[in-house]
Parts: sequence; structure tokens; C-alpha cells
Amino acid sequence: MLSSCRLHEAKRHATEEASSGAAKLYTVDARVVPTAGGEPAPSEGIRKMIAALIGEQTRLRPHVTGVVRAGDLALLFTDWTGTAVVKGKTVERFFPAIEVLRRREDDSWRLVIGYPNARPAG
Repeated sequence: MLSSCRLHEAKRHATEEASSGAAKLYTVDARVVPTAGGEPAPSEGIRKMIAALIGEQTRLRPHVTGVVRAGDLALLFTDWTGTAVVKGKTVERFFPAIEVLRRREDDSWRLVIGYPNARPAG
């Protein structure tokens, strides 16, 4: 049986791996604005944000409500809805996001700018 310390270490390592994997969906120069009026966070901030979402067992579903394309760029209006576990209780989450993606040479898309709370809720 894993000791409490080893279990915590294993969970931390898994969270770091998952957040690093999710961070690969972003361009190298990507920025995320974590809060309204906040400073854009570079890649390390993105990993921390993803790790926090994983730590809260966040489950989100995207609903794209609008797309504007210009060449290899796309502006998405996405409503992210779901749940997270905060202090042992399941709570609803809603992020009315604006996201900018860039198409790569292999036709895949990567996030350049993410602003999860850019639009008014509701």
C-alpha cells in the first residue's frame, strides 16, 4: 500500500504530466488572461492554471457559439460549462470564453490567446 506521502507525490506527478500534456494544445507564445482585467499569463502560468483545474477534478464541455476565421487565425466564442470539486463539494463552473487559435502547417489548431471570462455570463 502506498504511504500518504507517496500517494500525494504520485498524484502531484500525474497532475504535472497532465497539465504539461494539456499545455501542448497551446502555441509556444500563447497567453491566457486568467481573470477580467488580469495580466496575460505565459506558458508557466498556463500550466499552473491547468494544474488547478485538474486538482479540482474539473470537467468542462465546450459549446462554440461563434467563429470568425481570417486565414490561419480563428476567433472563437466558447461557453465552457461543467463541474469542479471545491472543498469536497461539487460546484457548477461556467466560463464565457473568447479564444484565438492559429492553424499550423499540419492543419491542426493551437490556442494562441485564451480569455476564459471575457464575456458577461448569461
